[in-house]
Amino acid sequence: RLDDMQKAIKTQRDLQGNSPDSGFSPQFQALDSLASGLAQNVRTVKQGGVSRFQPEQWLRSNSSSPQIISRDDFIGRLKRYQVSVKGKDGGVRKEPMYYEVEDILARIKTPADIGREAVPLGKAVRQLESSSESMNWSVLLTKLNQILELHTKLESGVSFPLPTSERADYSGSGYSKVTGAKDSATLKAEDLNGQVQWMILQRFFPDVAPARDVPCQNTVARRFEEARAKGDYASMLTLNQLSMYFDPGQMLLAPHAAAAIQHYLSGVKQEEQLEQPRLATYYFQRAAAIPSCPVPLPELKRRLHGIRKKSMEAYEKGTDDSLKAVVESPAGFYPNLLMVPAASKAAGCDGR
Repeated sequence: RLDDMQKAIKTQRDLQGNSPDSGFSPQFQALDSLASGLAQNVRTVKQGGVSRFQPEQWLRSNSSSPQIISRDDFIGRLKRYQVSVKGKDGGVRKEPMYYEVEDILARIKTPADIGREAVPLGKAVRQLESSSESMNWSVLLTKLNQILELHTKLESGVSFPLPTSERADYSGSGYSKVTGAKDSATLKAEDLNGQVQWMILQRFFPDVAPARDVPCQNTVARRFEEARAKGDYASMLTLNQLSMYFDPGQMLLAPHAAAAIQHYLSGVKQEEQLEQPRLATYYFQRAAAIPSCPVPLPELKRRLHGIRKKSMEAYEKGTDDSLKAVVESPAGFYPNLLMVPAASKAAGCDGR
């Protein structure tokens, strides 16, 4: 017990203090600092706070610590140390004296585990606030909370937006590395983020089978090429947006090519669903005017000739509208939000 330890140290200090040829040994000095540090933090925990005691710091600052206790034994004892804390209801709960972040991360294997470990992880991060690693762990904690929020939305089955114009909100590891090495926090954030990305991709393409050892971006790029080969322009646009959102974000379509596809899809909608040949002509002409348009010119020609044959007036007015239109920046065609389909409607992805 701490009080017994402190009494014994005080007795030894008094005895050695009265001896002219004996000083307070380094071992007892180390034990004294340990006992007082632990006692102070026990009081903090009893008052509802978080212990700031850092065993590694004590071990480093006391050269005689190996003569007192081994590191593994010391850490093991701290992990088992429980403080009795009285609750507002009069009950008593046991609160750990020491949280080791690595142990908590090991228990978080899927995004669903984050909620269960959120409280101890938060306390572990607060416990490290005075260390040089505190900023990195705090960033990781924020990242895991974001992953949990995204996972909760996915599990609910509802449709929700991805902020594609602000990728930092959710994507990427979200963890500032001290060095270029792949430390445990970085690896954990990347793994959990990768799992969520697979879940998002499956909302758009339910037939995709997640592969833990394969980056989600690889499947996105392969699907994009398959969509290009089939002329599935809606899927190309959606996959391009997902690719920019997923980590590492990258464009599969140049901005002007994405703009051309968006014009083409708008034209198809006006022609086939809304029966507006003038607007359809306008959008098809805008798509055809963009250099290196991904939509083959024969396809655009076929649609324009079809409208011209059915309604010369609509064709001429739509063409005139396109010639008078202000040319916009291709970057402006990227939507700020990408709506994730509801789980029951995931099979219908039109990208518009």
